[in-house]
Amino acid sequence: MVSNQPDPAHAMSRGEAWEDLGLERSGSRPKFDRLTDTAVLYFPIHKEGVAIGYLWASVDGKAANFLSLQSADTEARNEKSVWVRRLLQAKRDGLTSIEALERWLRNPSGKQGGRIPPDSHPQKAKNLQELQDTANSQ
Repeated sequence: MVSNQPDPAHAMSRGEAWEDLGLERSGSRPKFDRLTDTAVLYFPIHKEGVAIGYLWASVDGKAANFLSLQSADTEARNEKSVWVRRLLQAKRDGLTSIEALERWLRNPSGKQGGRIPPDSHPQKAKNLQELQDTANSQ
């Protein structure tokens, strides 16, 4: 039976049809924002007694990342991937970025990636740029 009504699939352009589907990216994982305009709390990360970077979290609990020191060697800079994986796991576990920092303060990780030195206390920067300036000066 032939209808006088146009077939909606043919009436729309391909772009309009895809927009209507509301597709979401497959395989995307929950993660913390990597940038923030808020103040950040941070801890130094040491590996084998040498500072290699900072683990930071925004005070609003939405952003976190690892920031390598400018002076860190290539091997130390590669430790960022360890901390990124840990942050991804923390987000999957439902933690805020502040709770993730507390997790690693209470439970120091192994040799891989370095660790927060014992008896460390969080330091505060007014924003991420201030922390980046600190990391770049070391």
